[in-house]
Amino acid sequence: MKNKDYVEEFIENLRFLYDNKKQREIYIKILDICLEKPEDVGKEQFYEMYGNYCDRIIVANAQPVYREIDYTGIVTERKGSWREELWKGKVGGQHICYTVFHFMAVCADGRIVPCGPMVNPQLADDAVVLGNINDTSLLDAFCGKKRRDFLRMLLEKKRHEHPICGACHCPDATIFHKEDDLDPYAEELLPKFK
Repeated sequence: MKNKDYVEEFIENLRFLYDNKKQREIYIKILDICLEKPEDVGKEQFYEMYGNYCDRIIVANAQPVYREIDYTGIVTERKGSWREELWKGKVGGQHICYTVFHFMAVCADGRIVPCGPMVNPQLADDAVVLGNINDTSLLDAFCGKKRRDFLRMLLEKKRHEHPICGACHCPDATIFHKEDDLDPYAEELLPKFK
């Protein structure tokens, strides 16, 4: 099977998913660096190919998210960003990472952590470990005191004091919708995590 065949099959599967999605939303995202080479599909062609089979579509600027990766030659400085367009200029400086409010990750060694950057074994000493999948259910980890304490720390706007969270770019690079900005609601949300 050739690459073109894979793409056509993928689009057909995506079309089927979209036509049968019921109450779900289909969201498609690609990094701009995946569309930069001459042999790559361009941004406009990407929108044309996939735009009819999703509720939201975006070509996001690649960001230096993981501090242990050298992004030299991968991510370049850009003027403007999709967030500036989406947010009309309000960019960066997030105190609260919204993703950890609905996300967890299970590491290869069984550790349950609140986010993707904490999966890295090099950062294990600083990671917030919510339990181990071998003896803790995901529900217990999600509803547990360790997670509530972690979320409370974020709501108290102490993210930059945490050894992993303080160096992480995810909160500034991954907010796609104004509704995801929890900073204005910190005081209102804080009592719910006591």
